[in-house]
Amino acid sequence: MPVCMRSYAQALLFAVASAACHGAPATDDTDAPASTPNPITADANWIRDADGRVVLWRGANYSALEFGDFIATENGPREADFEQLASWGVNAIRLPISWQFLEPTENQLDERYLTDQVDPVIAYAAAHGIAVVIDMHQYLWSPCVGGLGAPPWTCEGHSYPQGGAGSSLAACDFFAVEGDPRSPSVGSDGRMLRDHFLDVWRLVARHYANDARVVAWDYFNEPLAVCLSLAGHSFELDVLNPFYRRMREIAEEEHAARMFFYEPPLTRSVGVAPTLEALGPDVVYSPHLYGDQTGLPYDGDRAALSANYAQAISEAATLGGPLVVGEFGGNADGGPGYLEATESFLRDSFDELDRQLSSGFFWAYFPGDNGFNVLTPDGAEKGQLVNSLARPYAQRIAGTPTAMSFDPATKAFHLAFDDDAAHPTSAPTEIFVPAARQYPGGFTVEVTAGDRWEVSESGTTVRVFAGDATTHEVRITASAPP
Repeated sequence: MPVCMRSYAQALLFAVASAACHGAPATDDTDAPASTPNPITADANWIRDADGRVVLWRGANYSALEFGDFIATENGPREADFEQLASWGVNAIRLPISWQFLEPTENQLDERYLTDQVDPVIAYAAAHGIAVVIDMHQYLWSPCVGGLGAPPWTCEGHSYPQGGAGSSLAACDFFAVEGDPRSPSVGSDGRMLRDHFLDVWRLVARHYANDARVVAWDYFNEPLAVCLSLAGHSFELDVLNPFYRRMREIAEEEHAARMFFYEPPLTRSVGVAPTLEALGPDVVYSPHLYGDQTGLPYDGDRAALSANYAQAISEAATLGGPLVVGEFGGNADGGPGYLEATESFLRDSFDELDRQLSSGFFWAYFPGDNGFNVLTPDGAEKGQLVNSLARPYAQRIAGTPTAMSFDPATKAFHLAFDDDAAHPTSAPTEIFVPAARQYPGGFTVEVTAGDRWEVSESGTTVRVFAGDATTHEVRITASAPP
C-alpha cells in the first residue's frame, strides 16, 4: 500500500473482486535440490524457532521494491536502513514485491528483478538478524488503472476506468468463477491470468528454495472479497482458499515450503466477517488492522481496537495458526492532528500486540517518504512515532508466554511465561531493550528466584536462563525516574 490512501477500501467495496482457482500443472522437479530447512515455523498457537522457542515479531513493512527499479536511486534501499530498523527492535520485515516486474511481458519471466532488486534487500536484512516475509503486493490492482501489481499487458482488450472502479472490475475478471457472467481474463495466449500469476510464484519459490533468510510467503496482498456476479459462491471457501492452496502446492513442488501468511478479504476491514476454515499446519492469520478505513485519523477508541484484535485472535484459531498482523499504521501527514493520532494508534496497537502475545508489521518504513512512513525524506523521525514502536518486548521465549506489557509512561516492562514440556530447550529467553531510547538512565532487571539473566554486549538484549521453577517472570524498570 503506497502513499496516503487507506480510504481506497471504501471505493472498492461496491464491486470487489472474486476468484476461481485452477492451478497450473506441476513442472518436473526431479533435479531440484532439497530445500533448506525453514528456521521458523508455526503451530496452532505460536511461531517457533529451531530451538522450539516462541518467536514474537515486531516487524516493519519495508516498502520500496513494489515500485520497481529502486535499488540504485537516490533514496533507494541501503544497509543503514536495516541497522536503524534493528536498533528499534524490528526483527522481521514484510517485503512487498510486484508481479508487474516479474512478468513485464506476457510469458517472459524476469528473474533479474529478484537478483538485482530483491536479493540485495534480503542480504541487508539478514546482516542485521532480520527475517524476511515476501509479499506479492498489489494496490489498486495495476498501473493500467492507476495502481500497481498486475502488469499493464493484463489490461489489454479492456477499457477499465481509472481508480477504484477499474481496480474492482479488473479484479472481478481475474477472479471470475465458472458460470460467472464476467468472463475470466486471459492473456493473448488464451491462458487465464491467474495461471500467469501462478507461474510468477513458481519463479519466486524456485529462486528462494534454499534461502533460509526468507521465512514465509504472503501470496496475495489484500484480496478483494465480493463481486456482484459472485452470487451463490463463497469467495473464501470456493475461490480464495483454493487459490492459496495451489500457490502453497507450487512452493512445495519447488522445495520451498515456508510459513503461509493467510490474508483474509479486504472487506474484513469494514466489518464483513470472513468465512474461514482450518488451513494448518504452518499457517498464520494475517489481517490488516488499520481500524477506521475512511481516511480519518484514529479517534482513540481503545475498546474498538481491543475488540478488533480479540476478533482477529478468534479468527486465527479457526484458521489453525497464530495471529500476525500484516499491516497497521496511519497517515501521519494527512492533516492537522494526524501525526498525534498516528502516534496514539501505534502505541495502542503495540499494547494490543503485547496483550494478545501476537506479532505484527507496521506500515511503513519507506526509503524517502510517503504519508505512512515514520521518517521524513531527510531521515528525521516524525514526532514520537518511533518512540511509539521502539519498546521492550520478548523476541524469543523459552516456554509458553502468559503475559507481556510495557507502560510507556513509567517504562515498566513485564513478561510471564511457563515451562513448556513439549518444547524443552536450554536456549535463553531473549528480550529486546532499547536502552538508549527508553532507559537513558539505565535499567534494572528482576527475575524469578533461581533464574539467571545477562545483558548482551550491545546492551540491547536481556537473556534469561530458566532455573528450577516452572513459572517465570521478568520485570525491567528504569534505574532513574523517566
